[in-house]
Amino acid sequence: KGANSHVLSALACGGCGFLAPSAVVLTTAVFESVVLTDPEIRAEIAALDEESDPDAMSMRAAHIRSAILGLQLPETLVTVVGACFTRLGSDVAVRSSATFEDTEKYSAAGQADTTLHQITLAGVLDSIRQVWASLFADGFIVYRNRAHQPHNRARMAVLMQSFVHAEVAGVVFSFDPQSERPRIPDQCPTRPRRGRRAG
Repeated sequence: KGANSHVLSALACGGCGFLAPSAVVLTTAVFESVVLTDPEIRAEIAALDEESDPDAMSMRAAHIRSAILGLQLPETLVTVVGACFTRLGSDVAVRSSATFEDTEKYSAAGQADTTLHQITLAGVLDSIRQVWASLFADGFIVYRNRAHQPHNRARMAVLMQSFVHAEVAGVVFSFDPQSERPRIPDQCPTRPRRGRRAG
């Protein structure tokens, strides 16, 4: 998501008429330097990979989330985020961009948190912690287990975007997740569905 935002921004700046909200990405390196340098959190994440009982995993994940939400952010990071927040118009969406979020066989769409219309720096900083913590939401834990992806290798970037006060919004699914066939034509309400004749 963060990388694609950069691509869209580059297209918007290229004079092609394509519009994209201004954005800043706190990369996975920031997550590593703030979250994974905490020895308690790092140990809990490592232990998560050793758990097999779903209830025990859920309890350990809740402990990890609580610890991340309670982190004291470095002053240098607060200063940088504050400058970015001002540059983006002091009204932002704070979004997730995780490793292992989408693979060819699995999609974790909707598992991580997003906060919208953040108009204070304190709200943005809390949202950053919330997005980081959501990497260890129960749904994300189940997703990585099914995808056979280790939790101690998961990373979370944070995407800060200028908030768009939209009048209309929509979502299109370009592929059917079961048949893996394109489905955009079937989603269009102005075109009748095409059926196949038996025989």
